[in-house]
Parts: sequence; C-alpha cells; structure tokens
Amino acid sequence: MTKPQIDKSALPQFSTIQPAQIQASIEKLICDNKASMEKLLAANTVYNWENLIQVLENDADRLSRAWSPINHLHSVADNDELREAYNACLPPLTEYGTELGQHEGLFRAYQQIRDSAGFQKLHAAQQKSIENELRDFHLSGIGLANEERESYRSIKQKLSKLQTRYEENLLDATQAWQKLIVDQKQLAGMPESAIALAAQTAERERSRQAGC
Repeated sequence: MTKPQIDKSALPQFSTIQPAQIQASIEKLICDNKASMEKLLAANTVYNWENLIQVLENDADRLSRAWSPINHLHSVADNDELREAYNACLPPLTEYGTELGQHEGLFRAYQQIRDSAGFQKLHAAQQKSIENELRDFHLSGIGLANEERESYRSIKQKLSKLQTRYEENLLDATQAWQKLIVDQKQLAGMPESAIALAAQTAERERSRQAGC
C-alpha cells in the first residue's frame, strides 16, 4: 500500500499492501477524515444530506476500502510484519470510531437533519441511515458524563485488543493443528487431487521435522 487513496474502480490490490506502510496510510486517512468532518461542520449552520452526510459517508468508504483488505489479509495470510502493523492501527481506529460517536457537534447536526422538514423528502434508506446513526451516538455514550465517556473509551480499547488477541490465538492454533493419517481407508471419498495434496503436505512436514 503505497498510497492511502484507494482506486474505487478496481478490486483490492493485495499484492501492493506493504506492512511497513500500513500504519502511516491508515493514520493519514483518519487525520484527513477528521479534518474533513470539522470543515463540514464549520462551513454550515443548516445541515442536510448533501452538505454533510454524503461527504462523511464517502470519507468513511475511503477508509474502509483501505482497511478492509488489510483486515482480510490479517485473517487469512498473517505474518509477523502484517500482525505488527495491524495491531498498531487498532488503537487509532478504535479511538477514531469512539470520537465520532461522542462528537457533540456531529450529533447535533444529525439531530437537526432528522428534525428538519427535508428529512421526510429523503429516501427510506437515507432516513434509516440517519436514524441508525443517532442510535449509534447513544450507544457510543453521547449522553454520558465526561468521566463516564472516558471510561467507555478505555473499555472499547481493551475490548478491541482482547478481540484481536483471541482471533490471532485462534488463527495460530488452527495453523499449528495437524492430524496424521496412516490408514488411507480413512480418506475414502476424498478426491484423488486432495489426497495427493495431503500427501505432499505430509512429506514436506516430515522433511522439515527431519531437518532436511
């Protein structure tokens, strides 16, 4: 991943993702999204779908297009360098999500749109999106006192780390698991190609253990 910008016309280019550049790219996208949000909130006093929500959704989509391929690789093709970069991104991503959910100005802007006459002119999907966002503000602690908000943020960070540690432990355990089959009758019903591949894997593991 040499650039934080994502080509929306193409599928994820997994081969271009370089662990050494992941953290800087994700942090730049987060920083850009924050600046974009503050600029939108400051530029208007009356908000609507076009001058606020559509832009925010585009920003969120850009970040998702950058992070989703990294998240996928972490789940299916993990290595030490990728894992380190992935874990380095979790705190700022979690903090960013919590910060959005507790942003008073953004919450009031969404409320204003929901309470406006223009809300009824929006498509049902747009109305549902706004209602869901307002729900998520409350689930993120927008109504809590400052001390309770900080406690919520701390809990979110801990949960994020614990979830990732669990997923990594599960992946490591899955990759380390082996079953030795010496009676070929137990493989009855498997395609010959699968049996041949399993035999190659077993031979490779035998050679590795023998130090060849």
